[in-house]
Amino acid sequence: MKRALTITMAVAMIGSLMFMGFAGTAAAQDVDIGLDASGGDG
Repeated sequence: MKRALTITMAVAMIGSLMFMGFAGTAAAQDVDIGLDASGGDG
């Protein structure tokens, strides 16, 4: 039982690290918005 819990926790940790990496990559993409965008507070 202890071994199954260890494997489950390792898989969960690896999955969460992969998710954080994917989210970081998506947040770091260079999106060309421009200064003449209409809408928002500007």
